[in-house]
Amino acid sequence: MINQLLKLGARRCNLEAKVFGGGNVLDGLTVANVGPRNADFVLKFLQTEKIRVVAKDLVDIYPRKVYFFPKIVK
Repeated sequence: MINQLLKLGARRCNLEAKVFGGGNVLDGLTVANVGPRNADFVLKFLQTEKIRVVAKDLVDIYPRKVYFFPKIVK
C-alpha cells in the first residue's frame, strides 16, 4: 500500500499511521504470543519506513472495532 500511495503522488513525509490490535483474544494462542509479536513487528516496520505513528492501542485481551474514514488533502 505504501508503494502504491507513493506512485500516486503521496509524499512519505505526509504519511502517518494509527495502529490497533495485537491482542490475545483467543485463549489458545497465548503461548505463541502472536498478538504482541505482531504489534512489535508493525511498530518496527513503520519506524524503518519512517512513517510516524500518531495513535496506537496495542496488546490486551479485548478485540477492537476500527472505523476508517479517509480524508483526501489537496
